Amino acid sequence: MSGCPFGGGSTATSPRPLQEANRGDTSPTSPKPFRAPTGRARIKLLYEEYVHLPLLRQVWEQPSTTKPVLEPLFAAGFHGIELAFLLLAEFVSDGRKYVAKRPRVELVAEDIAAQCQLLTEVVDAELEEELQEGACVSRLSLTQPFPFEGCPPTKAEAGHSPGLQRLTDAVQSKIGSMSAAERNSLIKLVLNITAACSSFQRWTVGLGIEPQLNALRGAVGLPALQFSHTLNLDYDSLVKPWLCEQTLTCEKYTHPEDFFFRTIHLGTDCWAFIALSRLRSARQLAEEGNWHVAAARATQASRILDYLGSHVMLLTSMNLRDYLLLKVELEGTSGEGSVQVKSFRLMVRQLFEPLAGAVLGCSNAMAAAAAAAACGVVRKEEGKEQGPELRAVVEELQEALMGIYEFPDRQSGLYNYCKALEALETGLLGGFFYRHYCLATNVIGSEARGTMKRAVAALKAGYEVPVFPLLDTCRVALGARIDAEVAHNKGRMMDEIMARYHQRYQAGSTAGAEAASTTDGFLAPASTVPAGKAAAGGGCPFASRSLKDGSMEQQQAQAPSEASSGAAGFEAARQKLYGWEEVPAAFQQMVSTELEQQASLLGLVPHSGQPYKPLAFLDHAWGQVSPLAQYRAWREAAALWQLGNSAWDACFGRVLPQAAAHIRSLLGLSADSSSCSVQFGSNSHELVGRLLSAAMDRQGARETQSQKIHVLTSDTEFYSFTRQINRFVEAGLAVVHTVPAEPAVTFTDRYCAAVEEAAVAGRQYDMLYVSQITYLSQQCLVPSIPDFVRRVRAAARTDATTTAAPAGLEVPCKPEPLLCIDGYHGFAALPTDLAEVAEDCCYVSGLLKHVGCGANCAFLTLPSRLDIRPVNTGWLADPSVLAPGSSGVHFGSEVGYSPDLALQGGTPSYLLPLLMFNHLMQLWQHPAGGMQITVGGLHSHVMHLHGRFLERLDAAGHPSVNTQTLVPPCDPSCRSHTLVFAQDHASTAKHTVDALARQGIQVDCRKAFVRVGFGANHSMSDVDALLSALKAAGSAGSA
Repeated sequence: MSGCPFGGGSTATSPRPLQEANRGDTSPTSPKPFRAPTGRARIKLLYEEYVHLPLLRQVWEQPSTTKPVLEPLFAAGFHGIELAFLLLAEFVSDGRKYVAKRPRVELVAEDIAAQCQLLTEVVDAELEEELQEGACVSRLSLTQPFPFEGCPPTKAEAGHSPGLQRLTDAVQSKIGSMSAAERNSLIKLVLNITAACSSFQRWTVGLGIEPQLNALRGAVGLPALQFSHTLNLDYDSLVKPWLCEQTLTCEKYTHPEDFFFRTIHLGTDCWAFIALSRLRSARQLAEEGNWHVAAARATQASRILDYLGSHVMLLTSMNLRDYLLLKVELEGTSGEGSVQVKSFRLMVRQLFEPLAGAVLGCSNAMAAAAAAAACGVVRKEEGKEQGPELRAVVEELQEALMGIYEFPDRQSGLYNYCKALEALETGLLGGFFYRHYCLATNVIGSEARGTMKRAVAALKAGYEVPVFPLLDTCRVALGARIDAEVAHNKGRMMDEIMARYHQRYQAGSTAGAEAASTTDGFLAPASTVPAGKAAAGGGCPFASRSLKDGSMEQQQAQAPSEASSGAAGFEAARQKLYGWEEVPAAFQQMVSTELEQQASLLGLVPHSGQPYKPLAFLDHAWGQVSPLAQYRAWREAAALWQLGNSAWDACFGRVLPQAAAHIRSLLGLSADSSSCSVQFGSNSHELVGRLLSAAMDRQGARETQSQKIHVLTSDTEFYSFTRQINRFVEAGLAVVHTVPAEPAVTFTDRYCAAVEEAAVAGRQYDMLYVSQITYLSQQCLVPSIPDFVRRVRAAARTDATTTAAPAGLEVPCKPEPLLCIDGYHGFAALPTDLAEVAEDCCYVSGLLKHVGCGANCAFLTLPSRLDIRPVNTGWLADPSVLAPGSSGVHFGSEVGYSPDLALQGGTPSYLLPLLMFNHLMQLWQHPAGGMQITVGGLHSHVMHLHGRFLERLDAAGHPSVNTQTLVPPCDPSCRSHTLVFAQDHASTAKHTVDALARQGIQVDCRKAFVRVGFGANHSMSDVDALLSALKAAGSAGSA
């Protein structure tokens, strides 16, 4: 095909298929006696003659150019526009006083605008700019300089539009007698029409009717538009617009709504011709395997069908009485006589056959049979129900389609084609057939009968019967499957919104609630990947499936949409959070100078993209600090330290309560919730150690053996906890029971089974301790904390519900086990909601890792109903002894505890990290010029980083950090931010870390695992730098 959509070449000897089509034998023959057609042939003949379809169809079938491609569609589209001009002229001239003109003329003006837009898309192929190899540089061929080979006929002089001429004459005739309101309405009408025709201004040639458009504007006192085209399409030759005028002048209309009724139907056939052409083109492209362009053609057809639904609804503005008088005389035919409209459903359904053939890899005949069966069509040639073989093929087809829907990146062309079929079905059923039914009920009533004596209610079948029921079945099945896989997330976002709203309400500030609810938590976690299933992204089954179509960079490029502006706002806030722009220059210089010196002393290799320091992808051993939060915290701490002892008043009276409120918010707890207290300590080990000592005290004065506490935990807990338990065991204070962490997917089941087994045996555990995410391989053991807590508590109560005490023997009530979730790797990284289980578990974490607020501060949520009395304690656990009037503490006095400080020890060291945390949360909640930052948003950002990294990892070619050594990560909704790679030996892991360090990249290793941590501070360019370093390190190693 040349660059012209009108013709494929200019050689006169080439065939002209559309011109020759249906011409038949032209040799003279004797006239045959007339036989009146009957049945459907009669209905068709009467309809076509009534609406004057043959007048226009001859233009579509006999185009002017050689080897035409789109000229017939161009002519049909402008026929629809010409007919609308004629209709407007009739409406403006309508002398009936009882007819409201304004709604009618405005509806037709909107119809013209829609036609202009659709015709531009068809001719310029705006939906098909995915150029194929070997295609011309631009398919927008009417935007290239004229003349060119195969171009449509042009001329210097203007063309003539009879419809525009009649409209201008009608306006000039009536405007003088109109009221001011009517004139304003008419001016708006002309503005809309001339604006609609501006859709064609990108073409390098004019339509030829531009002078008439200016004449129409002049008729209502509007200034002329400036048109720069010196060459015009030969509008008269291409469109033959006088034939449209002949539909008005060829007979005398005796009913006032007759021309309106005919013209709408004739316009429908004009665009039905174009829609069918798009459908035929889509099928041909699909059969050739050109799925993306086939999808674009089908999408064009869907838009035309949707337009046709709106187009026929114009008839609702007919005057009912005048139409009913006309209706009586129309008995014998109806819109059913349109062969093109009748073929819509069949043509749409046939687009399923190439899809079936492609996914099944079968013959055309089998594909057609499978497609017919899948679409619910009983094939006439078979005359019987589906046999076992065909049913099996349909089931295979359904399973293949499920795979396309579930993993769209694997076969993106087929997925896009499926989505185009969905749009096509919507355009046909919801756009055209449903509106056709609405038209009938609106005009003649839902219980009436049309001109063919068919009940209006029968039209429901047109839109109630689906075209592609198998696609619907696949969507339903996939939805049910994913619902089951991520059931733990059900309603989570809404619960978070309600909790935040309740918190604001309780604080007496609901202003802005609506705005906040639309921005908070903008970015949801990335699309989930079911366990054991592969996702798209290079050779890695764990790359983000949404990356190609939904990466952060691409989301930001899709302006101006709400989603893209939201993503851009989030990204701007995230970048500002880790930027130095708002930090005073003097402080920047001081830190920069010291940073260079310290990095040099430590022998660190700086990365080219980082001033004086490496680019760190560590396991959040020390999370990245926000420079502005750090500066503000240090400034405030310096002032408080200058105040000396009064700093404690600020710490406990303001800083600590603010931090507790922020932690509650991050964990989904309302500010006034009494379900738990937030206990602070210098580190999580200190808090857990005191909690363990409280469990020891709960044993009471029993025999030595029974004083041992029994702890159930996983076999992969962090060194600090493992070391402490080991020492308790050595000292005869504890017995430890472990459940293997691997496989992580079954950990909850196995852990609950161990709890239940002990409960049934009457040996209740004293403490249940589990890490949400394992420190070593970063596997998520607790995907949903609420679900885990509920299941564990139910298992622990088994003894009370399934066993009974012997008669006459009273069994002492054992205290329920302390349940503690270590969320150190999940806090501020994974969206966490403890609202429903805060009374039933402890949650411990720190501010070092994902919030990046430095060392010396951790917290633990402690259920308020627990009376905790740690054996290991300090003065701060009961500051009431310092109050005036208190006798203080002396040996032998009772040890008391303040509920909110029960786990405190001695003099705390957490003032600075708490200050930094509070300032960081202020930046999250009140960013300068950006949107609020949330845990969900940051987690989604990191999942996009994972997707980019994993998609391109194997291309980096590193021998030991690749998708083959990747420890399979969890579902993105609960995935750690650290990716782990198993090495053959600890020395290999250490070698990999050292090689990257020489490239200025820091990663972490533990035993034989290399751990690569991604954080909120990282960008896509950082990921690319990491991949480049891996490639360089791999090349150096192989050399």
